[in-house]
Amino acid sequence: MIGDVIRQRRLVLNMTQAELADRTGVSAPAVNKWEKGLSCPDVMILPVLARVLKMDMNDLFDFRKEMSVEELSAFIGELRTALPTATFGELYDRIRDKSHEYPGDAKLFFNGAAFLNYAALIKNQINEENVELIEKLLKETEAADPVYHDSVNEVRVSLDMVLERYDEAEEILQKLHRPTIDLDMLKAQICSEKGKPEEAMQIMTRSLYVSVNEILNRLLKLRGFADQCENTAIRDEASSVVHQLVKVFDLWEFYDIEDDLSAAVRNRDREGVLKSMKEMIRILHEPYSFSRSLLFEELVKKEQTVDKELIRQMLDQVRARTETDEDGFMKDDEELFRLLEEGKI
Repeated sequence: MIGDVIRQRRLVLNMTQAELADRTGVSAPAVNKWEKGLSCPDVMILPVLARVLKMDMNDLFDFRKEMSVEELSAFIGELRTALPTATFGELYDRIRDKSHEYPGDAKLFFNGAAFLNYAALIKNQINEENVELIEKLLKETEAADPVYHDSVNEVRVSLDMVLERYDEAEEILQKLHRPTIDLDMLKAQICSEKGKPEEAMQIMTRSLYVSVNEILNRLLKLRGFADQCENTAIRDEASSVVHQLVKVFDLWEFYDIEDDLSAAVRNRDREGVLKSMKEMIRILHEPYSFSRSLLFEELVKKEQTVDKELIRQMLDQVRARTETDEDGFMKDDEELFRLLEEGKI
């Protein structure tokens, strides 16, 4: 509807209904009726209306017209070519001129703002005046398509960080719905810049701890799925990486022992089964933490109790594979019986 087009463009230009009415020679109630769809502008007013709204006549009837991916890519390429010699203001004007051709194109607004952000960094010209120009494009992006909410605010955070507006950056971070940027990294950087290095270190320590354990859990899942698929190459590679991760970050021994035990059972290796079983029984009786690494010392100061249920499940699997199966290769092994009994705690 043309009323929606008029309202959207008027808001983009920060114009009131009264101002639009005054510049087109009609009353404010008439503009109000246009935007509510109760009436349409007179055909004689349309050319004036288009000029006031800085739109092509066709755009009044096709506000959603957007640049194609190829057109947008070519335009950004033109801006890159002009970057070395053009001033920041000239780059902004070129984007603004293009936006008059495509007044409702959120992709154009956002990519234009992102390019200006890049240009300001390259030219070392991030200042209040240039940030204000970038902000105009960011506001138009949000007005044209709210789906850009997070992307727009991530650009704002990067600008605030350069301008050392750390409180503003922190406030914006709270508004992000599904951020694509590393929030922990930014929060730690803000703490550091505000003279709180210990708090920054705690944030990064916690973030690293979570990331390491997420990677470990994904490797364990991958290893299990590869085993189900009988993909020995992926299973063995995942096991190798698990061993390295446990060693580098001094993680809980269970993950190494569990893998060795599974491999021994799979390979019908009696000595390997008994060795791994003894190790498994040993950690049943020891306090542990998921990492004894100095990196995570502040997070895991308190001793934790072993997840005995997890180990019992592992022992039950061993019993099923070695003792109760008809072809169990260790079903009459006295040493295995003794260890299985010892594990019932």
